[in-house]
Amino acid sequence: QALNIITKEPDKVSSSIFKNTRHGITEMKAIGAFKKEDTSMLYMVINSYQVNDVIKAVHDVDPNAFISVSDVKEVVGNYYQKPLD
Repeated sequence: QALNIITKEPDKVSSSIFKNTRHGITEMKAIGAFKKEDTSMLYMVINSYQVNDVIKAVHDVDPNAFISVSDVKEVVGNYYQKPLD
């Protein structure tokens, strides 16, 4: 599953997610088209059984985050998940 997370708290959100999973997160700076405000988009690919835990982790630190979840047909390259300590 691919998650796109729109948040004004990317560091807090990333830290919260990393407590549950070790998949990588790509952060992109963005500007909201409606309000023209700076924001961030976090993108990550995770296993389907992790989706609910990641969504909870995001909303625990940023209840206003916007999250979209999409199916991923295939992943090629660097999808190593380092074990949690």
